[in-house]
Amino acid sequence: MKVELKAVIDALKHDGNQLEHHARKLRTLAPSLEAAAEEVDDRVESIRKQIEQLERWE
Repeated sequence: MKVELKAVIDALKHDGNQLEHHARKLRTLAPSLEAAAEEVDDRVESIRKQIEQLERWE
């Protein structure tokens, strides 16, 4: 099960990093989309919490 969790954790980390990158781009390219960038940040935070929980199970 550790191997399966590791793959899920790695995928979630990758997704979170990509979402953070996109939120930064939104802020840079279109400051008027700050609300959308904040929504993305909220999703990243949720992903990070899921990663923490999965790492405890590992």
